[in-house]
Amino acid sequence: MLSHAVLGMFQAFLGKVLSVAQYGSIGLLLGGEQLFGAMGWPVPEIYQQYKDKRTGIVMGIWLLGNAIQNGLTSTGAFEVFFDGERVSNTMNHHKQNHHKQTSFQQLLQPLRNIMFI
Repeated sequence: MLSHAVLGMFQAFLGKVLSVAQYGSIGLLLGGEQLFGAMGWPVPEIYQQYKDKRTGIVMGIWLLGNAIQNGLTSTGAFEVFFDGERVSNTMNHHKQNHHKQTSFQQLLQPLRNIMFI
């Protein structure tokens, strides 16, 4: 249950643009001949050259696009709940400790406090 993970507007915008470009290029690769035919345009030579390699190109676009999109939209934030109560919030930890990684011990300490009161 993640709440309030802040993502910059520019990063969110780039993620959406990348998603549109990713799906658009995949759609063009898979349905390009029909699209060009419907518009009355000749099929470009470069499209014909890579026609046999479409499956690999689509998989490459999908994997690379998703990896870039994940890097743009990942905040690294997570929350730990125990018995309905939030015991750890990495967003607060990052603000207090200037973006240092949360250690395993730091995650366990609030749980120990609750369980062994």
